[in-house]
Amino acid sequence: MDICPEKIRKLRQDKGWSQQVLAQVSGLSLRTIQRAEAESSCAAETALALASSFDVTPAELQMQLPDPQASWSKPSLIQMAAAIAICLLLVSWFLVLSSDDLSIFYDFNSALYVPAFTLALTVLAFGAEGLRKSVLGLRYLFSQKVQASAASRELAFFYQRQIQFCYATALIGVVIGFLSIYNSAEALDPAIYRQAQAVNLLVLFYAMLVAELVLRPLKAKLDWSKQQL
Repeated sequence: MDICPEKIRKLRQDKGWSQQVLAQVSGLSLRTIQRAEAESSCAAETALALASSFDVTPAELQMQLPDPQASWSKPSLIQMAAAIAICLLLVSWFLVLSSDDLSIFYDFNSALYVPAFTLALTVLAFGAEGLRKSVLGLRYLFSQKVQASAASRELAFFYQRQIQFCYATALIGVVIGFLSIYNSAEALDPAIYRQAQAVNLLVLFYAMLVAELVLRPLKAKLDWSKQQL
C-alpha cells in the first residue's frame, strides 16, 4: 500500500512519541516503523495498525500526488481553443446538412443527464477527491505538453474510466427510454412515436460528444506524455 513517510513521521512527532513508543502502541516491530518512515509503501496490515494508532483512516496515510506539470503558453491556448472550435463547427455543419430543424438535436434533460450521471459514477468509483482531480484536470486539454508522472498516469486512468462511464450512462438512458416508448407505443401517434425514438438517441449523441471531443483527446495527451520519456 502506498503511504507518505512524512505524514507518519509528523503524526508520530505531533503525539510526542519516539519510534519505539509507536512500535509498542501499534504492535509493530521497531524495524517496521523505521521502514514506514523511510519508504513510500508498506503492507496493508502495517498501514491499518498505524492508522489505528493515530486514530486516522488508512487513506489519510497515503501520499497525495502533486498536480501534473504542464507547459502553458498563449500560443498553445489559442491553438487548443481553435482546435475545439473547429471540431464544434464541423459537428454543427454536419447537423445542418442532416436536418433543417436543428431543434431536434437539442434536449435539455438529456444534456443534463449525461454529465451528471457520469460525474456520479466517478464519485462512486473514485470518491469526491477523484471527482475533484478529474474536473480540475480538464484544464490540461489546453496545455501544450504534460510532463509524465504518477499524477498524469492517475488522471489518464480516471479519464479512461470516465469514457466508459459516459457510454454506460448512454446505454442506461437509451434502454430506459426505449422501454418507456415501447410501453406507450399503442397510445402514441406514429409521428410522435418516431420523434420520441429520435430524442431518445440524443443521450448517446451527447455521450459521444463528451467522450470523444473532451475525455479521449485529454487521455491521449496524458498517454502521449509517457511516450516522451
